[in-house]
Amino acid sequence: MHLSRLRWLAATAFAGALVATAGSAAAQRGLRPVGSGEPPLVQITPYAGYEFFGTTIRGSTGTALSLRDAPVVGGELGVRLTRVVSLVGNVGYASGDVQIGQLYLGGIGVGHSRVWNYDGALRFSARSRFGRRNTVTPFVQVGAGAMHLEVNAPNYAQSNSTDVAFNLGLGLDVALGDVVGVQILAKDYIGRFGGRDASGADLSMGTSNNWLLSAGLRLGF
Repeated sequence: MHLSRLRWLAATAFAGALVATAGSAAAQRGLRPVGSGEPPLVQITPYAGYEFFGTTIRGSTGTALSLRDAPVVGGELGVRLTRVVSLVGNVGYASGDVQIGQLYLGGIGVGHSRVWNYDGALRFSARSRFGRRNTVTPFVQVGAGAMHLEVNAPNYAQSNSTDVAFNLGLGLDVALGDVVGVQILAKDYIGRFGGRDASGADLSMGTSNNWLLSAGLRLGF
């Protein structure tokens, strides 16, 4: 079996196990009683944001391409295990251009890209004071999953690959009520991405950091 396929299976299994464990924990403990003052047990957070890609694609002809930064939409499912620890599963999607030229000075668009992020993470929230819930709660998270990258740049590179991506995140949860809040998150997807172009030659992408900045509406149950 191809190595990239094995990496994809391992990453998908890891993320799936986190979500499955979260669902099992929710089923065993039951949903949060209304008016209990406890943080929501199950949380769903649709979000929108922007992803800043650090991935550079080097084709067999020596051409260097980059992914242009693009808007992202996605959703999270989280289950609280304790007052300060949660399991979070995430799916996000971005679609943008592929360009030749300087990443920050602008370049010439030569194609399109599509990126899917699938990941799970353990999230650690700051402990509230005096046993009461904070209105603004900072949190950090660490996890792993997969990034699926499709590149269509005729005459330059064409690739369809899925690779392991680790993630580190830092965010704020702003409570607007017992079960509603706003989540602000900065997350770094770290991975070594690769694939093959239309001729079958290897594409060199190397290890890169891809930053996601997002804001979402958190709904608790």
